Amino acid sequence: MLLTFAKRHKTLLIIAALAFIVRIIDINWDNGLGLHPDERMIMFVVERLTGGNLNPDFFNYGNLPIYLLKGVSSIVGLFDPSLTHYPNILYVGRLLSTLFDTGTTILIFLISTKLFHRNVGIIAGILYATAVFPIQNAHFYIVDPQMTFWMFLTVWILIRNKLSSKTFLLAGITTGLASATKFTGVVTLGLPLLFIAYHLFMSKQFVVKQAIIYGFITLSSGVIVFFATQPYTLLEFATYIKQVSAQLAMSSDASVFPYTKQFIPSIAYIEPAYGIISWGLGLPLGLLSLLGLIYTFFHTYQTRSSKLGLLLLFFGMYFLVFGQSAVKYMRYYLPLYPILILCAAIILDKVFTTLQTSLLSRFYKLAVAFMAVVLLVWPIMYLTTLQGPHTRVIASDWIFETLELGSTILSETWDDALPFGSHGAFTIDQLDFYSPESDTKWETINSQLKNGDYLVLSSKRVYRSILLNPHEYPETSQWYLDLFNGRSEYQLIKTFTSYPRITFGSFSYIIPDNISPESFTIFDHPKVMIFKNISKDFEADDNYSQTN
Repeated sequence: MLLTFAKRHKTLLIIAALAFIVRIIDINWDNGLGLHPDERMIMFVVERLTGGNLNPDFFNYGNLPIYLLKGVSSIVGLFDPSLTHYPNILYVGRLLSTLFDTGTTILIFLISTKLFHRNVGIIAGILYATAVFPIQNAHFYIVDPQMTFWMFLTVWILIRNKLSSKTFLLAGITTGLASATKFTGVVTLGLPLLFIAYHLFMSKQFVVKQAIIYGFITLSSGVIVFFATQPYTLLEFATYIKQVSAQLAMSSDASVFPYTKQFIPSIAYIEPAYGIISWGLGLPLGLLSLLGLIYTFFHTYQTRSSKLGLLLLFFGMYFLVFGQSAVKYMRYYLPLYPILILCAAIILDKVFTTLQTSLLSRFYKLAVAFMAVVLLVWPIMYLTTLQGPHTRVIASDWIFETLELGSTILSETWDDALPFGSHGAFTIDQLDFYSPESDTKWETINSQLKNGDYLVLSSKRVYRSILLNPHEYPETSQWYLDLFNGRSEYQLIKTFTSYPRITFGSFSYIIPDNISPESFTIFDHPKVMIFKNISKDFEADDNYSQTN
């Protein structure tokens, strides 16, 4: 039976294998240090769950991913107990993310094939399997890949099946799972409701009574699954409301938390579109997706394709809602990637078909090969950033090997301090640059700077936010500008980078991605800079001269 299935679905299995392989590569990208703060927090929550206490007391994300990781790690822990504890539990979570996003790849293949034909499915499957941002997020145990999977499983259920109680029961279940994965997953409910509304207004056979029944089935099954998979939203309702309200407040006011201030000057829709097109997909695929979106819109209008039209409407509404959010992390837009890639596949198939049937048909294979090379360059370049040790790990090792033991090393609050595992070998002191400008703030910071020997900026998380808000932080912005332009007592002595690159023999092409959105670089390949307090060298020279 398995052999028969493999023969019938060989292409799909190859695409799924491709997606799995590029996502599982370098699963230990941070040497088990948990350098993604959201992932790290989930691990800590999972570890404190016990058989006698299943209250996560954490609702910033849905509880389903927390319980899922706890359950799976407990099962594999029967064979290797270390997999139930940090840091090895990281690898269990990252494997789950890989499997979920591989599942999304399969769904994109199936959805594209169902809406169009097999060639579009193959192109869409390959494009999603090799898309950079989905690959990157599958390397973290965060909730967005799971929510995207449940969302597109809902899409598949709705476009594959006829309107029936069973269809909307299944759609309600997957909607509940999406909502239990991440609170914003509740928008998935819009998919079945759109399908119901469309048929209510467009089909004479579909009456109000049916719409009410199907809507009730969807809502009730979704609510039941939501509370069944995270019961403490009811048992700890006050805590749940408080934490969810804080997240919603952040979405409407980027100044709520220090680490979201980077979005204060961001432009609605432009910021997320820039992140998707330039970095998440890369310019070749990003621009192709935009052209495909325009083409697909007119194609849908001309052919009156209801299912495709409803998908475009839903994800257009998704972008309209979340694209104007005050906080615009790239991962918020992960559900848009499959639909954009579907649009790219549609226009690519149209181009290939036209070329194959034209006078230029002899160049068909060459055109396909050329397009494949162009579209694969960016994924290959991104994957090189994960090769070798993490930049923070290399920097940490360099500090131990090079700097004087007992030195005072300064770092920024709200970012990871280096070196890792100092254990008293160095004195670590943190500079609070995010506090409001005041004489007291700078008296403290100047005292720390005077006593410090080295300053380590382990990513752009803090200084990028400061420099984007010079009106709120005039003195701090100027201090950073002086630091980076060599006008400070702290001088740059070492930089560690892992930029996307491609190499052929002696030829090497590198794309410095310092200008990319923060979350594209700071987790898996941040730029690390180490500065030395040269004023102490001058003090040492003065003391030597006076002694002699």
